[in-house]
Amino acid sequence: MMQYKTACNHTVLHTLFRFMLLFSLSGTAIAIEPVRMGYVDMPRILEASGVAKESEAETRQAVAAARAKLEAEQQAIIKEQQEYKRDEAIMSESQRSAKQQALQARMQAYQQMATDMQNDITRQKMQLVQKIMEPVQKIIAGIAKEEGLNAIFERTESALLFVDDSMDLTDRVIERMKKSGQK
Repeated sequence: MMQYKTACNHTVLHTLFRFMLLFSLSGTAIAIEPVRMGYVDMPRILEASGVAKESEAETRQAVAAARAKLEAEQQAIIKEQQEYKRDEAIMSESQRSAKQQALQARMQAYQQMATDMQNDITRQKMQLVQKIMEPVQKIIAGIAKEEGLNAIFERTESALLFVDDSMDLTDRVIERMKKSGQK
């Protein structure tokens, strides 16, 4: 038992010595450069550029068209259900069964249509965001390169609890967007 403790202590000391040697050598060999950062307020940039309003209008149109199509299908299903209830008493068992299956299939198709439309709208929104963000990201990257910045954060979505206002690049991005004709 004594030999085991000695062996463990020796191993721990040996490992500790290696780490100390590694840290002491690496500390002299590596020069640490300061990290330079900035941030932008994307909602403010999008609002100032007017792009957000345009994309919102396009999205509203797509939603309205999808809603109208779904509403028309829903009304058709309701009408078919009412006709079924009205005629149910005079139908044979096979006719009732066939009509119930047809109604169920139509309701499932309606649900699938609603899901597909929602997915299409989500995809359209993502494409609009990507289209909007491409020029903004290029401008931000240009400013970062000019200023020698290592990182630029989005103010509203980052976990930063405090950021000095002097690091805010939002106004510069908006100014460049206006100069480049991006509204």
